[in-house]
Amino acid sequence: MTLELPHPTAPVVVHCPECDKPVIASAAGRVLEPDTDVWGPGDLVTLAQCTGCGRALVVTQSDGLEGRWSDPVRVYPPTGDQLSFSVPSKLRDECEEARRCFTSKAFTATAVMVRRVLEGLCLDQGATAKPLMNALKQLAADGKLDGRLLEWAQELRGLGNHGAHHTGVPVQRQDAYDALLLTEAILTYVYALPTQFEAFRRRRAAEPPLLPPLTSIPGQQAPPTTATIPGDGPAPASQAHQTERGAAGTHRESGQIR
Repeated sequence: MTLELPHPTAPVVVHCPECDKPVIASAAGRVLEPDTDVWGPGDLVTLAQCTGCGRALVVTQSDGLEGRWSDPVRVYPPTGDQLSFSVPSKLRDECEEARRCFTSKAFTATAVMVRRVLEGLCLDQGATAKPLMNALKQLAADGKLDGRLLEWAQELRGLGNHGAHHTGVPVQRQDAYDALLLTEAILTYVYALPTQFEAFRRRRAAEPPLLPPLTSIPGQQAPPTTATIPGDGPAPASQAHQTERGAAGTHRESGQIR
């Protein structure tokens, strides 16, 4: 489904770091990014300005499941916990909603959102086994998660199940906070770190070596141990020294004759 683009100057509601509150920001322009993942159209990027303090802001939106653009998410100025753009936009949106739940002190809802992120991760990586526990195991078998991250993901899945069912025991703040951080760490491991490492390796391959080979360093060759006299071939160094002394004596005698 293709969503209709908003008017280029339609305002957006976004959190301003200078005012430290949600504000109405006027839009200076919008760009629809190309589709870069399996989730559908690319992100809608808006350059905006806070109407309260004048701060420049950049926000993104993705196509929502409800047939509308998602709520604006500020990417500039960046937040301290900003996820990499290597993470698909749908998963970034899910994490952003989990953050909003946590900020609103809805800790049980945070746990449920964390579980949704794990489901989205499995779907994006082609792990279709049921239930979610088996899908996570499939990710590990495919080499997408190592043993420790699989253990984390299974614990987060259990916390999400706890939040999704009425047990009479609410999810605690610290559990919700840890779950949010661990989930973002898993996304960073799966999506951002491989891309970052490949970029690092390409840069390293294109760089010259830090030091030239030893054979090309000036002054490293051993000095010659023989002297060459024209017509006689090489002579030992001591013999060459004696020849030089004899030649010097001849020059002195020659000077006395003149």
